[in-house]
Amino acid sequence: MPPQGMPGAAEAPPLWKEFKTPEGRLYWHNTQTNESVWEKPGSLKTRAELLLSSCPWKEFEDKNQNGKKYYHNQTTNETVWEKPAELANLEAQITGVPSATAAVPAAAATTATAVPAAVASAAATAAATAQPADPKSAKAAADGLMYATKEEAQKAFKALLTETKISTSWPWDKVKRKIMSEPRFNALRREGERKKCWNTWKPQRAKDEREEHRVALQQNRERLKDLMLMIDEITPRTSYNEAKLLLKDHQVFKAFKTDRDRQDVLDDVLDIKNKQAKDSEKEDKKRIRTAVRAIMDNATTLSHRTTWVEVLATVRESEDFTTSSEAVKGCTDSDILDAFEEYITEKTRAFDETEASKRQAGKRKVRHAREAYVALLDDLIKANHINAVTMWKDVRTLIVDNPAYSEFVGLTTNFSGTTALDLFKLKTDDLQEVLRHDRRLLDKIMKEVDFTFTPSTTLEALIEAVHGDARYPDICSTNIRLAFAAFVRRAQEDEEDRIKDEERKAKRREQDFAALLEKNFDKFAKDTPWATVAELLKDKLTDRMPDASGQEPLFAAFIATDPWSRPKAEDADEDERPREKRSRDRDRRRDRGRRRSRSRSRDRSRRKHRRHSDSDSASADEEKKEKKSKRRKKDKKSKDKKKKSSHKKHRRDDSSSDGSDDDAEADDAAELEKQRQKLLSQLNGEASK
Repeated sequence: MPPQGMPGAAEAPPLWKEFKTPEGRLYWHNTQTNESVWEKPGSLKTRAELLLSSCPWKEFEDKNQNGKKYYHNQTTNETVWEKPAELANLEAQITGVPSATAAVPAAAATTATAVPAAVASAAATAAATAQPADPKSAKAAADGLMYATKEEAQKAFKALLTETKISTSWPWDKVKRKIMSEPRFNALRREGERKKCWNTWKPQRAKDEREEHRVALQQNRERLKDLMLMIDEITPRTSYNEAKLLLKDHQVFKAFKTDRDRQDVLDDVLDIKNKQAKDSEKEDKKRIRTAVRAIMDNATTLSHRTTWVEVLATVRESEDFTTSSEAVKGCTDSDILDAFEEYITEKTRAFDETEASKRQAGKRKVRHAREAYVALLDDLIKANHINAVTMWKDVRTLIVDNPAYSEFVGLTTNFSGTTALDLFKLKTDDLQEVLRHDRRLLDKIMKEVDFTFTPSTTLEALIEAVHGDARYPDICSTNIRLAFAAFVRRAQEDEEDRIKDEERKAKRREQDFAALLEKNFDKFAKDTPWATVAELLKDKLTDRMPDASGQEPLFAAFIATDPWSRPKAEDADEDERPREKRSRDRDRRRDRGRRRSRSRSRDRSRRKHRRHSDSDSASADEEKKEKKSKRRKKDKKSKDKKKKSSHKKHRRDDSSSDGSDDDAEADDAAELEKQRQKLLSQLNGEASK
């Protein structure tokens, strides 16, 4: 029994245990009374600790003064920098006293009468942990708790809530009754602060509990999954009830509260085992396919054209297939078919690659031969053997024995592509383009120097005329000769056209003179001299008729036809009508043709627009326009019919007239030629008589 008068002498003895808060601060807890205190209980203190706790002076460190020590009297609230004599004497007394806990009962008997009041005061007063100069700190020290800041006090209160395993679903009154006997309950002085801290701690604690539950559940899931994977009786076809019978006695299986959670774990395990089974099946098929492929590769009779039936028979009859029981164990025709498809695909790809390489080699050879042949053509062009007007037959005669030509022709026979003739045409096309450019340039230079080209112009005269121009050196000499030949041909054609035009005009003048005589022969007699007739017709002779030297022979030829002996027709044919009237008729027919062409073009555009129109109103408008156009056409046709009826005999087929001036001139020339031939035949008849 502890000595009377000592703190804790009436305890039996208490079971105090030392703990630390999350901040590292020590406190003590009684396992019997469930009491927690900041101050070390008296039953655990040594003699030296009891003596120091009886002294009102306490030692502290000033953090703002680099840890300098100062001393505070909790009774008088006095603070000094020098160590008080009372505390110094007490420390000197302690140095001679044993510090073991076992020595406390023995020493207490001798000092019980000396310091009973001091010991009682030490048991009732807690050691301060903050500077007692602050009144609030002094009050906290009197209650046994001291925190530097409010945040530390809140942390201590939350730690108390966590350690006492308070449920987040409890009301505040129940929580308060649970923890109000704890020292840390007074860490927050006000009721509102405690409740506010409780409300702040509660959602975070609920979140932590959910996370702890999730982690625990995940750990249990992994342990149950590992257990199921180790049991061979659980296969991909095992049901939940069958698995439940196998696992009902295992603690990890019982840890789950619902069958739904266990079912989820089983589903994951079945997926894993199903995947493992498929992987095993794939490995078996791969092993079989590898063995069958080795048999096919070793067979010398197989190729990319071999059929499936032939391959199957070859594999089944091979010695490797019959002797390699482990390698081809479980082999089916389907496995052989898979290997056959892979084998044929590779063989076909290899064959195609070989053929493609051969084709590429052939194309490269053709390309080299083409380049050599093009170089040959370029050499011939430089040697002036090929120009813009050179014929292929002439060039072929020159190169038929050339190796470049022979090789290229021989290769292009087997490969489709550009031929020797095509390349020659490409070269001549380029030369012709250059020739056209040079000809245009020569024409321009000749116009600038006012040089007239005639059929008798020589090459030297042309060169002399244009060689002084600065652009002359840019013209190829070969193209100058070719252009000169073209200019000569053009001049000759122009001269021929001029002669033909003069002859045509002379014929027309003769025809006009014959028509004049035919119209006025009743005004003179057969024996009337030409001078008298010329005087008679001088007002009607125009510049469109032959000159005076040519009129008399034509008059003699006309007299020889004896027009007075022919009966006079009342209605003249179309050939005897005046030329002006025929010209007017042709103009009318040409205008009618043009109007009809424009009308047909408008009709086509209207029909096209009507087909692509989407609105009903537009269709109605088009129908109205169409009807109106038809009425106009009908009226026009009736008018044309009336006009045609007046000279029906002279109407020509509309299809024979294209409405051009050239056709009108051609018709006129034909009519004049017909009259001339008729007149000449008459003259020849009279001469024969």
